[in-house]
Parts: sequence; C-alpha cells; structure tokens
Amino acid sequence: MNNAIATFLALLFLSSCTAIDCCEELVLNRIHKHLTQDENLLNTSCRTNNSPLHVYIDYSDGMFPALNEASKFFYSVLDIVNEPDTRYYRVGSTSYPQAVTKSQLEQQFDPRKDASFSDTRSELDVALANIVKTNALSLFISDFELVKTGSSSLQRTDDGVLVNTYITLDSWALKDLDTWLSNNGSLEIFASPYVKNDTLTNEIQSQYLYFMLFVPDNNLYCEKTTTLINRIKSSSTSIQHLNYSQNAFRIINNVENSTHEILSPNCYYNKEKQLYEYHQLIHDDLLNYIMLNDTEEDKRILKGVQFSNQTSLSAPNFRIETFDITDIHETYFSEGILNTHIKPTPTPNKFKLVYKDGRLGLKLDKTFTRLSKDRELYQVNVYLKGGKTSLLETDLQLLEWYDINGQFNVSALKNSVKEAVQRMKLPENKLLYTYYIDLIN
Repeated sequence: MNNAIATFLALLFLSSCTAIDCCEELVLNRIHKHLTQDENLLNTSCRTNNSPLHVYIDYSDGMFPALNEASKFFYSVLDIVNEPDTRYYRVGSTSYPQAVTKSQLEQQFDPRKDASFSDTRSELDVALANIVKTNALSLFISDFELVKTGSSSLQRTDDGVLVNTYITLDSWALKDLDTWLSNNGSLEIFASPYVKNDTLTNEIQSQYLYFMLFVPDNNLYCEKTTTLINRIKSSSTSIQHLNYSQNAFRIINNVENSTHEILSPNCYYNKEKQLYEYHQLIHDDLLNYIMLNDTEEDKRILKGVQFSNQTSLSAPNFRIETFDITDIHETYFSEGILNTHIKPTPTPNKFKLVYKDGRLGLKLDKTFTRLSKDRELYQVNVYLKGGKTSLLETDLQLLEWYDINGQFNVSALKNSVKEAVQRMKLPENKLLYTYYIDLIN
C-alpha cells in the first residue's frame, strides 16, 4: 500500500469527526505507541505459559491439626492445581524433597488420619532452597514450623528470652526469600486460619496454614498464573492473601468508568494491555466539581486504577510528567498521518497525582483554571521512582503465631519475609501507566 492510499484511507476513517469528537481508539493507540516507544516500560508480557506447577506438601506430624481443620480448603486447592503435568513432592524428615505421584498422594495422604503425618522433622529449608534453585512455578503447603532435629534446644526469641523448643526461631528463610525476590520473582502467600489444642496445657492455640506460591519472573503476567491465583483466592472466604514482588506492578483497571462518580465524561475507554486510559471531560464541570465539593478531602477526578499486588507503597514512590499533545492529535486528524517531527509540549502544573486506599488517581492542579483553546489533549505519564517498599503491620501479623506451651512468639516467617521485602529495590523510573485527558470548553 503506497503512502497516497494510506493517507486517503486515514482521511476517510476520520472524515466523520469534528473538532470535539472523542479521540478514536485506533488513533490514540498509534499516538500512544509513538510517544512511549523510548520509555522504560514496565514489562507485563508473559514469557512462558506452559510451565508445570510443582507442589510441595509438608508431611510432618505437626501438620495434622492444621489440615484436619482446613481440609476443605486444602482439597479445593489440590483440585485447582490438579493438571496432567503437575509435579508433587513430599517434604518432611528426608534431606531432599521426595517426588510422589498423584495416586501416591491420594493413597498415603489423608488429613483426616493422624497416621498420614509420621515425620518427626520438617526439613522446610531444604524444600525452599530447591524451589529457589529450580526457579519453577511452585506451591509450598506448610505450617512453616522448621524442625531440623527431633530434639529441643535453647533458642532466643525476638524479645531476647531463652526458650527450649523444637521449632527453629531465627530467620532461616531469609536467604532464599531474598534471592527469590531479588531475581524478580513474586511471592503469593495465602494464609488459612486454624486452631489446635495444646497437648500439654489443653489451651487453644491459633495459627495459620500457609499456601505459598512462588512465581518466577517469566510467569508473572501469564494467564495460567493469574487464573491460578484468582481461583485460590476465591476458593475460601476465610483466607487472607499477601503478595510481594519488586516487579509485579500490574495495573488493574477493569472498571467501566474510573472517572469520579459525580462527573460524567463525554467519552471513556481503557486499554488494559496498553496500560492507558482516555477521558474526555468538560473543563468547567471539573472546576464546578471542585468548587462545590471544597470540603471533600478526596479530590481525585480519576480514581479507578490500582495495583494487583498488596505491597504497601507510599506516595513518594511515584512521579508524573504531563505533556500537551493537542497539536500531535490535530495534525493526525487533519492530515491523516502521524507527524513524528511534532514533539509533545511539557506542561507542569496541570494535574497532580494522588495515591490513596491502594489506588492511583489524578486531580486538577489548583492553578489550572482555564483552557487556552477550545480543546486541549494531555498525556499524563505515571512513573515508579524506585525506592523501598513499606510493609503493613497488619499483614505481618499473619506471618507469626503465639506458642501457648512455650509462651513465646514464633516469628521466623514474619522476620524472614519482612527483611527480604525491605531489601527489595523497586524499579527505577518505570513507566507504569498513562492517562489521556481530553478537555473541552
């Protein structure tokens, strides 16, 4: 197709538009691709969708009360992961995880029978090291009590108190978790609560059974992984889900309209795969909204975008850059071609970024009170600046429990995850998302 024909078709496509028509998706797609081609883009592509899932199950004797109470959720998860290529491993007293078939698993492993849990040791560290070494999509099911030997020893708690216990209390998982996260892997933790009676004191002890999904970097944005996570999350109303990754900033914007409910945009669409959304709004409506709601604390006009991971992020981790791309769009509209010689005009002090309740949003800058043209089209890029993550204390509480018998907190998992996450370095200057704000008088 020669340039003349291409130009004619483009003009034919645009011939029905007027100066205040909404920006067509095909037009904006091309403009967006051109404007972001040199950006440090967040990689949200799936690089392998056929990786078999490796399932590690703790067979130690301490697992009986956990699975006895959480058996419904456990069997639901086993049904979810039951694929022809799924590989199963027994974790316990052996120095290396033992491969078992699905039929062996069904014959030997019954959460309703105490005899299924005969291992007096739980070599969880060996299994964790193997997960990191193989770098495979893996699910680890355990109460996360590392028992290296069959005898107790004096160990020091977080409070500095010496206690005699079988359970390893130090941050034994830190090295492997740090390696996993620093290699851009994602850690999904599903915590299922359960209670058990202490055999010595007959008191009730509250704990969690953990279903820990290790997602390698090349599986992060795959449909198989997303489906697996969503199915596990929806299989029980009592589980709680945590996610930690330095590179898993997948944007969720599946809402019909992320514009503030008080406003009514002329046009709206979001392009999830291209990580942008478009709004056409009347500028006076925005000003009236702000003036009529001057007592409202939340001034976001756009607030539907959120991250898929639950790592707590603070506002200073983000920055925005705003460009006036009106001329670029008008040239495309009038000439039917994308003029690459026209550069976007940096225009600060138009919008401000707001991060609240786990969602990104934009609000008008207080100085942006009028348009200089009948129509102005803005590109607002949201970048991750880097830095470190901050964790929610309520999340960390899910990762430890109180030993009724010994009268101390078992904080090995909490301390390991906390330190590993705090060591994470977030990506520098990654373009996370783009808003296109089309304002008309």
